[in-house]
Amino acid sequence: MKIKRIYIAFFLITAFFSCAEQDIDKTQEAVLSDQEIYFEVSHVNNAWGVGQKGFLIDKAGAVRTYSNPAVWNVAKDYEKGALTPNQIKENITKTVVSDVTVDAAQFKTLTGKIPALSTSAYTKRIQIGADMGQTNFYAYRYDAKAEGYVPVLLSETGDWQSQNTDKSAVEISEWLKGIQSKIK
Repeated sequence: MKIKRIYIAFFLITAFFSCAEQDIDKTQEAVLSDQEIYFEVSHVNNAWGVGQKGFLIDKAGAVRTYSNPAVWNVAKDYEKGALTPNQIKENITKTVVSDVTVDAAQFKTLTGKIPALSTSAYTKRIQIGADMGQTNFYAYRYDAKAEGYVPVLLSETGDWQSQNTDKSAVEISEWLKGIQSKIK
């Protein structure tokens, strides 16, 4: 009789945590599905004049490129700063949908990893060049309390190099580098 009670208790606890986990995932998916953008790769090089280009990946998985926009909204403090929904929409208006496509299943999987990305573990930032410019890879989290998009630095290459050591950040960075290589 005691064994049956233990099994029943174990089953009920397992069922409870399974339901709770599903509710959390649904909440995160709801927040994620409301985002206008999820990822950005930005290259800036001011060595021989001002130059800025890159791409965003929006909620539909479209790769949207930009090149030397007159004004581009950037979060001032990547640790605490955020871009407002209006600033994101302004940035989107300065992009062009490219012919590069992303795999829908992989896109969904990677966007699902954004909420859990670490923002505290990075490799040491080292200088490896000069006049190369800087390419930064970001994932965006929508913070409902701040009503803004908070960029999470995944990695940076160019004059300075650093990598977010979170396993998912490394995976997303590599995926974004693959997309970057397809953009002409």
